[in-house]
Amino acid sequence: MDTDNPSFGQWVRQRRQALHLTQQQLAALSSCAAETIRKIESDLRSPSPKIALLIAQALQLRPNVHQTFVRWARGDLTYVPALLNDSAPRVALSYGDPQVELRVGNLPFTTSSLVGRDLDLSTLQRILVQGRIRLITLTGPGGVGKTRLALAAAEAQRASFPDGCYFVPLAPITDPDLVLSTIAKTIDVNEIPGQPLWLTLQTFLRDKVMLLVLDNFEHVLAACTDVVNLLQGASRLTILATSRIPLHLQGEHEYEVHPLAVPARTEADHATLLQYDAVRLFIERAQAIKGNFHFANGQTAAIADICARLDGLPLAIELAAARVKILEPKALLQRLDRRLPMLTGGANDLPDRHRTLRATIDWSYNLLEPEEQTLFARLAVFAGGCSLEAIEEVCNAAADLSLPVLDLVQSLVNKSMLQQVHDQQGEPRFEMLETIYEYARERLTECHNQNDVANQHAMYYLRLAEAAERKLTSTGQQAQLQFLEAEHENFRTALHWLLQQEQRETALYLCNALARFWWIRGYLQEGYDWLEQVLDTDEVMSEGLRARALYWVGILTIQWGNYTAAEQKLSTSLALSQQASDQYTEGLALNALGIVTNAQGHPERAQIWYEKGIDLYRSLNNQERVATLLNNLGYTRLMQQAYEQATTLLEESLHLSRELGDEEGIAFALNNLGLVALWTNDLAHAQSTLSESLARFWELRDQRNCAEVLEGLAALAVAEGKPGRAATLLAASQELRTMIATVRTAYQQQHYVATLATIRSQLDTPNLTLALDAGKAMTLEQATRYALDAAD
Repeated sequence: MDTDNPSFGQWVRQRRQALHLTQQQLAALSSCAAETIRKIESDLRSPSPKIALLIAQALQLRPNVHQTFVRWARGDLTYVPALLNDSAPRVALSYGDPQVELRVGNLPFTTSSLVGRDLDLSTLQRILVQGRIRLITLTGPGGVGKTRLALAAAEAQRASFPDGCYFVPLAPITDPDLVLSTIAKTIDVNEIPGQPLWLTLQTFLRDKVMLLVLDNFEHVLAACTDVVNLLQGASRLTILATSRIPLHLQGEHEYEVHPLAVPARTEADHATLLQYDAVRLFIERAQAIKGNFHFANGQTAAIADICARLDGLPLAIELAAARVKILEPKALLQRLDRRLPMLTGGANDLPDRHRTLRATIDWSYNLLEPEEQTLFARLAVFAGGCSLEAIEEVCNAAADLSLPVLDLVQSLVNKSMLQQVHDQQGEPRFEMLETIYEYARERLTECHNQNDVANQHAMYYLRLAEAAERKLTSTGQQAQLQFLEAEHENFRTALHWLLQQEQRETALYLCNALARFWWIRGYLQEGYDWLEQVLDTDEVMSEGLRARALYWVGILTIQWGNYTAAEQKLSTSLALSQQASDQYTEGLALNALGIVTNAQGHPERAQIWYEKGIDLYRSLNNQERVATLLNNLGYTRLMQQAYEQATTLLEESLHLSRELGDEEGIAFALNNLGLVALWTNDLAHAQSTLSESLARFWELRDQRNCAEVLEGLAALAVAEGKPGRAATLLAASQELRTMIATVRTAYQQQHYVATLATIRSQLDTPNLTLALDAGKAMTLEQATRYALDAAD
């Protein structure tokens, strides 16, 4: 065979083997007979276009090379196209640049191979491709490999779900009420106050061809009704769940994931033993742990016995294989012989396999040194992973560990009790497998200083949140937002603990520190709920602390158009801050009162609040807040058509924000300057400033303000005589506002109505409908790309 220029059949065989598929499995995925695949691979037969397309999907080729593959299969091409060498499934998305390609979804990349699941994988792929079954639940004991199999199946069928394959880890949460919000955040859907989140999600997913992988569902079974609601309203949605028990829902297809095959005790032949998946898994993982690991015939029998005694559970096998650094297989087997009789307990109502896994983790735990055991238990205080710095600060606060924490962490990683991953900045982060995490939680409850560790955790994350908040108005805002997002589960855990311990004042400090993050990233309802829950007490708290919290409650309430309630909260905030002589919070309340007054269409009254705030912050020499208030005052003058004064105020705001590196402040000022240019007919300047504002808001993922800028760009398109483009932008903005439940101010509504009326007068009904439908179908990213293309 010519390896540089193989025939079509040769290439198909190579690709199939690389994916660990048999001819029978490829045939099942391609809806043809195994004999057909054999003839194709032998170049004795050319597939029909339909079969060729199914083969392309089964072989995980990118959708944009499918037609090239079909042409090659039919003999129209006589060489291997270079495009086929990069076959990672992708979905093409472009506006003006046909080469732009984006991976849709968030499936994590796996670094280890999937051993012994060929038949399971091919069966799941066939179920997913057929599309008739929309709820598949992988069931089985903890540690059997449900998550790994689900990810492999989802990755293999990316091309079948053009709207994305999304992995939703449910292990970090314990409240079933948070399942829908976790799904919503994963797929970038914002809550709409007053509307059930399941309905918001249902509306978003209605026409989406999407796969959701809901991982570790067994401890949030009360959320099953939410799954039913999603599936009933989204006819093209598929859910692949992993759970230790079935969900018991109508239409559910339960697929039990069994342990890997293990040899019988009577089998001892070296070649025969190597055919068993469990043995192959042990050997592969052992070689990954210890590069020079070699096994002789005598050791193979010991490995087979280890796998058999561990019931073929992949996690248990991997934990055992990790010990080859210090123990040969026969020594490992002897330890199992001594320990298993004592470690087969656990609750009698637990499945045998679960009890065996508990014994395996117990055995691994008891192999740890005493200080490793201590650290292992304390690590259970974290949720959703943590950094090395967090471990050092929280788990050794009393300096009672004599060994360096770094060394202990590395040892736990080496012994497969802890996993090392990397965050978006490439920094190391540490997580536990879900089953091991549960075990660690049990060990933590046995610690005499459990409460001390939980308090250290809460205090550490309070310090982190406060430090991050201070950086959210300076250079590096995007990185800080990503950091807060990564640690969100730990913040939630800290808040739960503080409330449980009735430490409400400390909890309120944490809420205040997180409020800006909640506001920017769209956790509006969650942030509001936390603040209201903490404030709902007769406990005496600092007036300044309550004032800051009420300011944020008011700000969040403004976004939903409940101006009367917002004004009440903000007036109380102002009064409390003045009583506490907290001038910074007093200025915040003055600014917010200006915003709520302006929103109701009273710019002349809003101007009074803003000017008081500017005077206050100038006296404090707080340039960041001065810039914010100058921008808001400039917007007020814009509303009053005092364009020259508005420009002066906005340019000063922009200058200060640029000096501070405040990306959000820069974007705000640019948007308002763009509106000044638009209303004074300086269309070129309007285009450049509005486009830069949109790009900056998009970088921050500030959806609320992206919607506002899109409306300004729609008005600009009308002024340029492009009503079709204007209609598309306006519809995209309206769709976004509907999704995030942001209402327009009186001034914004006035211009929205005028812009839409002009569009309707310039477009006939068919073209108007086409333009509006195009905008409604756009995601925020697509709308942003579309809007910015005009500026290039």
